[in-house]
Amino acid sequence: MLDLHKPTVLLLDTDTISRNDAEKILSSDYNVCSVSSAAMIYDMLASQFPALVLLEADMGDTNGFHILETLKDENSQFKNIPVVMIFAEPDTSAECRAIETGAEDYVFKPYVPTLLMKRVKTQVDAVYRSSELEEQMVLQNYMGNLSEIAHHEIAIASDLRDRILRVVANLLESRDSVTGGHIERTQKGVAIMINPLTERGIYTDEMYGWIVSEVVRSSQLHDVGKIHVPDSILKIPRRLSDDEFSEMQLHTVYGAQVIEKMGEGIAEIEYLRHAKAFAESHHEKWDGSGYPHKLKGTEIPLQGRLLAFADVYDALVSERSYKRPFAHDEAVNIILAGKGTHFDPIMTDVFREVAWKFELKH
Repeated sequence: MLDLHKPTVLLLDTDTISRNDAEKILSSDYNVCSVSSAAMIYDMLASQFPALVLLEADMGDTNGFHILETLKDENSQFKNIPVVMIFAEPDTSAECRAIETGAEDYVFKPYVPTLLMKRVKTQVDAVYRSSELEEQMVLQNYMGNLSEIAHHEIAIASDLRDRILRVVANLLESRDSVTGGHIERTQKGVAIMINPLTERGIYTDEMYGWIVSEVVRSSQLHDVGKIHVPDSILKIPRRLSDDEFSEMQLHTVYGAQVIEKMGEGIAEIEYLRHAKAFAESHHEKWDGSGYPHKLKGTEIPLQGRLLAFADVYDALVSERSYKRPFAHDEAVNIILAGKGTHFDPIMTDVFREVAWKFELKH
């Protein structure tokens, strides 16, 4: 983040050693934003408005004079920013060309600390004598700082959200002793399934606008509705009766309600939209025999169709008091046999190809 009490110098020097030397010389009095390529200088100028540009003349494939001409163009917003050209050795014709093109001064490498500081200070002081340019510089750098702060705060909020959700997931699993680690494993399974879909352009309409990492993270809330299922049912160490199973099925509805409550009173959050779809639809089946709404085919949100593979695979290969854990190959064959009945047929073909990754991740 920039110190707004210091002028900013933008330095383009392709040589690492001399670039570091210039930074050490100038950093006591200036914010030094250094870059090592021509492309990077334009990216930097998009967010910073420097008091001065130190610009290498000869960069091999790129000619610094081309950049100088761009900066000093009559229509450029940067035309009044002083430019000091950097030369590797004295060259009268190049020095004259630099001044004629619009550079205010030039220096040579290796840098002489006293000369470099003096020449930079002379040009920066001139900038600060121009109140209009100073105001533009301070305003743009202030806005750049605000943008950097906003990005930092968003990153912190995102990390905090994920930590809170992980705590919620752990609390849910602590109540359901037979499914420890289920949320983490199914999250990995969703990632395994979703990546080939994006790579091959499958269901692109349904996935339009998705941020895959956010979708995968939101899947960890798919069983949040179990928070409303009584322990007397959740912890039964046997296969559930029909009545008990009917109560257990409601965790999908409860989950959607809990997630809706999370977003109450605020604009729609994409993360919660995905989470709700995962929670409400991961037990629906392609042929309409699932729950809670008996949706058919593509009526089932893509999130639910994705999670179905990870959820069923984990249930099959995990031990329960009423069943042994199935071997990987057995679980895969059971899922493949459900093509077009339990599972989306197109995604079942994808699962066939990536099933080996489920075993590695389990």
